[in-house]
Amino acid sequence: MSERDQQEIFDRSPDTLEPRELLEGVEKLRDNLADGYTPAWHKAEKQGDGVIALGFPTYPRWLWNGIWCGIHLTEFLGVDWQRHRDDFRFITEREAESFDLEQLATWFVVFGNLERLAEGLIGEGAEDGTVYLIARKLSDVITSDRRTMSAIAGSDWTAERQRRAERSYREQY
Repeated sequence: MSERDQQEIFDRSPDTLEPRELLEGVEKLRDNLADGYTPAWHKAEKQGDGVIALGFPTYPRWLWNGIWCGIHLTEFLGVDWQRHRDDFRFITEREAESFDLEQLATWFVVFGNLERLAEGLIGEGAEDGTVYLIARKLSDVITSDRRTMSAIAGSDWTAERQRRAERSYREQY
């Protein structure tokens, strides 16, 4: 895939991507974090009315979308992310090597959802290497399984289509 094609994919919302594109998003996340990452922060600033607006992290699109690609990819695979949610923490390379799909799904979901409550969580996880480790492990687990790769390659599933189908079903019954 050309760099231009890759950019066009990652300019789209992850919930509109097909499984093979989601895997590409996880791999782009992994590749961009391989040499380390330091998040950028928008500084706190005093506004015209005297209120001080707190600082916040600014993430490149590939980082935020890569997290959501991992979430939707594990959703496509039917992985239960909830079983390990109380185990969430930053991890070492050794720990990441033993992760199964459920644990990987949990870590992606927690990073994606908790960022809304704890600004900077994704940046801290990317900086300490945890996000890289889960992206690398998810890619390795999926690409080493021929049946999973076949399912990914042959599917036009998207998270958006899944939610529309579920809404339609609920409306009918």
